[in-house]
Amino acid sequence: MIKLSAEAEPEIFKTTHTFGTILENAAIDENGKLDLDDASKTENTRAAYKLEQIANAHPDKRAAIRATSSC
Repeated sequence: MIKLSAEAEPEIFKTTHTFGTILENAAIDENGKLDLDDASKTENTRAAYKLEQIANAHPDKRAAIRATSSC
């Protein structure tokens, strides 16, 4: 989540301001505002959000399966 921006990832950025999203290791500034550019404690920031919030999420809620070749 570090350096996440509304311009680069609008749907994911929107989840950071949505009720129910869980943010881990994210900084809050002195005014109580989420600061996704603050890496003073760690760059290992994460978020968990409902997949329904992402327009192109796979309907089965898992990654698409790619065909692989056998060796």
